[in-house]
Amino acid sequence: RGNPGVGKTTVARLIGQIFYNAGILKKGHTVEAKRDDLVDRYVGGTAVKTTECVMNAQDGVLFIDDAYSLIDKSDDNNYPKEAIDTLVPIMTNPEKYRFCMIMAGYPEPMDELLEMNSGLRSRFSKANIITIEDYKPDTLQEIFVNNCKKDGYRFYGEAEGETETLDLELFFNNLYQQRNRADFGNARDIVAIAKEVKMQSSLRDDT
Repeated sequence: RGNPGVGKTTVARLIGQIFYNAGILKKGHTVEAKRDDLVDRYVGGTAVKTTECVMNAQDGVLFIDDAYSLIDKSDDNNYPKEAIDTLVPIMTNPEKYRFCMIMAGYPEPMDELLEMNSGLRSRFSKANIITIEDYKPDTLQEIFVNNCKKDGYRFYGEAEGETETLDLELFFNNLYQQRNRADFGNARDIVAIAKEVKMQSSLRDDT
């Protein structure tokens, strides 16, 4: 669970490698699936597509991103719910299926998703739910600085004889306090800012 740009997809990809290194999974690869990979337009098709994704993830991780998209109240046939109903029994059949399943999405919609099927809620207990909070100003600043420096940029004030310095701390504190929660993209936004700053820097007259 987490807002945009906190690294949910990155964490999911890392878990497969961690479990592989620990000997829990034999392969540790990550199969990323979205709604269209699981849900079919025809009767019975959703169960087939969902099971195929599970088979592809054997000995690895099945990562369902934006999992709350399986809540589709406008779908008269409720095919998205069929995907959930297919996954629940698979998750408790280790003799046939051996894989790690990770579902990710924004906090409130994910809570609603877990209520769709009582078996789903029991399989994702509180101990198995990780909430990644919005990044604080110091972390946002660190992401920005690292992103710039990896491309060879430095900040004025770091070299000998340069007395003025940029108040990055003030900038990122203000950015965090004034963020629009609905649109704030955490690390994603910071990478975009760094890209813009580097572009503007390259356009400046060196003098």
